[in-house]
Amino acid sequence: MDTNSNLQKLEEFVCDEDKIVTVPWLCTTLAITAKDAKDLINEYISHSQKSQPGNLSVLYLLSGLREDTLTISITKEDELDDKKDLYTTEPIVEVYSIQKSKDVDLNTVALVDCFNSNNPRSTPILGSVISKNCVKPNFKSKKPLPLLPAPIIKREIVFLYKIATKIYQ
Repeated sequence: MDTNSNLQKLEEFVCDEDKIVTVPWLCTTLAITAKDAKDLINEYISHSQKSQPGNLSVLYLLSGLREDTLTISITKEDELDDKKDLYTTEPIVEVYSIQKSKDVDLNTVALVDCFNSNNPRSTPILGSVISKNCVKPNFKSKKPLPLLPAPIIKREIVFLYKIATKIYQ
């Protein structure tokens, strides 16, 4: 992975084109793995906060247990500490998206990862568990089971029955 060129592309997406950059979108656009996309976004955030503090909006993905229920939530950077306190255990915190605008609309962020009808995603994200075989299961119809034969009742002579008939004769 060429980090410098990808970092420049990421800066163009965020600063010049005013795009909302999410991890899945970056994976698809740059054809990199999800781990590399997260590392790239984290590197860009640390670089941006040093050079221009307060210029970038970051959304975080929190996952963990809340009252014995697995919960996944997306939260803004300024609400991160309050949301962490709602979890019973220490939640896993991952960067989900970055954007230049301070007005973050979660609906707009959710629409970023929807498939574009003009350019559908033909291959899964690199490093994901999904493959073409998983997406389209192949169900084959099975032959119906044959009918069961009619039950046959066999009369067995019990050993004690034989002895009893000999005694009483």
